[in-house]
Amino acid sequence: MMITITCPIKQDFIIELLNDVTLDGIHYTFKQKDGMKLLFEHSGSDQEAAIRLAKERIKETEIGHVLFFQIA
Repeated sequence: MMITITCPIKQDFIIELLNDVTLDGIHYTFKQKDGMKLLFEHSGSDQEAAIRLAKERIKETEIGHVLFFQIA
């Protein structure tokens, strides 16, 4: 399954943060960059959990609370 993270800035930061990372049994792999959209494949069967965990991972960083991004 795939998630799309839309973020106009700090894209490399997000890629480095989530690529080849496993969070609560869900493994994320960066697949493609398309303008402001970053596409990640994940191994989980629960799309909502994959989105929630990725969002938490970004927000727990020192810049995550001020970074504008959207995950679908």
